[in-house]
Formats: sequence, C-alpha cells, structure tokens
Amino acid sequence: MTEIVTRLENLGIAVAWRTGLLMILPLLSGCASLSPRIVSPEHQTLETAYREASPDLLDEFFQEWEESLRPLTGEERATLPEAQQVVYDIFEVFYTPGDLARLGDSEFGDEIYGTVPYFAVQNTVDYSVVDRVRGPTFEPRDMEVEQRTLDTGSIADFRPVVDAGDRRIVFLSESYERALWAFLGNELTPMGESSVMSPALPEGESKRRADFIGGQIRVWSGHWGGWHIATHPWVEEIEVNEELTEARLDFKLVYEWGEAFFRRQEDGWQMTSSELTMIE
Repeated sequence: MTEIVTRLENLGIAVAWRTGLLMILPLLSGCASLSPRIVSPEHQTLETAYREASPDLLDEFFQEWEESLRPLTGEERATLPEAQQVVYDIFEVFYTPGDLARLGDSEFGDEIYGTVPYFAVQNTVDYSVVDRVRGPTFEPRDMEVEQRTLDTGSIADFRPVVDAGDRRIVFLSESYERALWAFLGNELTPMGESSVMSPALPEGESKRRADFIGGQIRVWSGHWGGWHIATHPWVEEIEVNEELTEARLDFKLVYEWGEAFFRRQEDGWQMTSSELTMIE
C-alpha cells in the first residue's frame, strides 16, 4: 500500500487513509487544470489527438503504449522470489475483466467494459506472506488466534500475462497514468450532489475528454474525485500462507469491495470463492 500511496502523491494527488478506504482528494493545482501544462510526451500525444479530433492519432497512442510495455517472459519471472511468482500466478487466475460475473453479484452488472478494445492492467501489486490466511470478512472465526505477518512487499513494474480474449492489454505505468490524469482534468460534480451516496461524476470538458478516449478504454471517476484509470477489478493485496498453498485476495470493482480465496492444486492455483462484500 505504501508504494501505491507514494505513486499517487507523485501524480499530484493528496491521499488520506480513512476507515480502510483510500480517499483520493485532487489538489487545486497540477492535474486539476482543464488547460493543463504538458507533463510528458504521452500527454502531448493525447492533447494533440484530442484537439485535432483524430481517432487515428488516439489509436496510435494506444498502439505505442501496448508495444512499450510487454508481459514478463518466463525467464524473467523465474528470477523473482518464489512468493512473487505465486502472486503472478494468482493474479492471472483472478483477473478477468471480461468475465466479472465470477467475482460476485455487482450492482454495476457484468458488462461494464462493453466492447472497448483495451484493458489497462495495474502496474503494481501489494502482497504479504502470513502464517495463516484470513477467512471471509463477515464469517465467524476464531478471533483468539492471531495472524503473524512473515513478509510484505510490493511488486513494481508488474506485468502479468492476461487472458483477455480479443481485447488488448496495456500496463498502467506511472508515466501513462500521469499523462491520463493530466489529460482528463478534474471537472467533476461534487460527491453527494444528487444523493448522499452519489459519487463525483465527470462533467463539461472532463466528460468530453473521457468520452473521447472511451472508444479505446473505459475510465471511471473516483467516488471522492479523481480517476480510476486501471481496468477493474483492482487488486488491493494478495495474502499467501507460509506454505504457499492458500491465498486471499482483496479487490475493488468500481465502488465496491470484495474478497476472493484460492487453493493450490496439482495443476495450479484455483479460485475457490469470490464475493463482493461492501460498497463505498
């Protein structure tokens, strides 16, 4: 989590941790401007494509992004610590944005990404190795047995192999995330404007910009403001037992949170259950 907070702060976003939720509060400078200063060559390409209303330039942007970051090879993964190799294996079993029904009954439905050609995969993931994996959040369990954390880490430059069918994969590196935040700006309705639970929603120029890139990738405004650029589900953390045979994965799906459980079989990791448990 520290790695994620640091990356967000580098993007010009103030971060506060409250009651287990990551509250993202855009600053009054930097990415909030609708006439942003150019922060990178990637950002310049997006601005040019938008101002020229050019789908071809936008398509070139995504093609270049796809080619610039490829999945780790088997040889590269073999050099990682065993726990990190397991994190890759579990993520690849879990991450199916084109098949969200298997994760639980979402109030947003199972087709939130429609037919967009690109999925943007998170480029970092947190993990921990523990003596025993936590059980389901709302299921009684022996509270006298304390969990011991044996190791924690965050994999940067995370590039798994994703089975996305006919979709194409881009990895959300810091430079591309920063470019998209700067491009989208921060013209959003205040959270709770139409009802207590209503999230901040794009309007005006930010909505036009989100619609412009929407033919290639689906982005969501954050509940409290800002943007979710990564294609959900977003993996918050993967928790693995000491024997590397059982795992728990905490995730986010738009404004909902969930948890999935895994067991290692002879033929690899299998997801044994997944449930959406709460909403922001």
